[in-house]
Amino acid sequence: MGTWLDRLPEGTGPWLLANAAPPIRWRWLTEIVGLPDAHPDVVAARRALHDFPPSEKVLAAQDPEGTWRRKLATFEPPNPSRRKGPGMISEFLFLVERGFSADHPSALPVVERLLTDLVPSCRADLHEFTGVVGHAPGGDVEVRDLLFRLALAALTRAGLGDDPRVAPHADLWIERLIAQELGSEPPVDTVGEETDESGVVWAILPSGSIPLDHVTLDILAWSPRVRAHPKGAALRRRVVDRLFAWSASPQWRLRARGKPLCDLRLPRIVDWTPARFAEGGIAFLLRDLDLLARLGRLTDLPKALGLLEEILGGMDPDGAFRRDAWIEKHETPSLYPWFPLEESWRGKHKRYTDVTLRTAGILKTLDAS
Repeated sequence: MGTWLDRLPEGTGPWLLANAAPPIRWRWLTEIVGLPDAHPDVVAARRALHDFPPSEKVLAAQDPEGTWRRKLATFEPPNPSRRKGPGMISEFLFLVERGFSADHPSALPVVERLLTDLVPSCRADLHEFTGVVGHAPGGDVEVRDLLFRLALAALTRAGLGDDPRVAPHADLWIERLIAQELGSEPPVDTVGEETDESGVVWAILPSGSIPLDHVTLDILAWSPRVRAHPKGAALRRRVVDRLFAWSASPQWRLRARGKPLCDLRLPRIVDWTPARFAEGGIAFLLRDLDLLARLGRLTDLPKALGLLEEILGGMDPDGAFRRDAWIEKHETPSLYPWFPLEESWRGKHKRYTDVTLRTAGILKTLDAS
């Protein structure tokens, strides 16, 4: 193990493998320990992935066309009796996070649909967004741009970032973001604010801009095209610096034809205090620390580094972080499909194994950077 991974307690591996669900065991063996696919332990762990009840339920709910619940990007908390739940992108990433590859039979129609969304002129069915755009020419521009970003992020996360069907679209998007962030003119952040019925203030994003939300950060963090681009490192630095200099509302709203289209939020590490994370925000924290590590900026930011040290300092000898106040009382639907990899967080060890694996992944990324 490397310098950062050496910070894990000595008993972490044995404890995790003895107590974790199949996706966590498989990811520990392959991503953290680095065992080859042919290793007997990896073969056994991979076989168990496909008998994992949460994954089986997701596969059983897939529509014949490859979507879920005839939705693309909308998230609803799962409610099987009412046929409610996440749409295609969330469910696809749910399977990817749990070890399913992009060539799994259930993933193939999803990949085909996502590839279509990389070409907005194909005018694929907009499903739940149809009522937003109306019928006037050009009314679907904002929706298709949103779906383009979501598709690019999902395909990249699924390991298809260098696929010849994806790479040219990624390259064009990167040039567009470079022009926005590294051009001679400062980017236009917002075009106003509005307050909703509950009193929440939303910053309105300009039409055609690329918001610096988790979707954009996921592409920057995972894309091999960004890593290979001569300005990729400068782009990553610029985006992170801009996020941490943000002083306006942390909540953004995209509009299409004058109607709210999608609500976005800055990564919570930008505006939350360490005390706020300690009140049940560790899932959000680990999501953001992972992104910053992949963007090559975690150790540059005292706040981020201090929070990582807080997690490492709170681990028991077996590698579990048992400061329960930090850990959400329930699974975190707003981070779905990132948390939880366990079947649920009910049980003596369940919520701890998720936190331990995510922490180890951050350390592994720091060692590799």
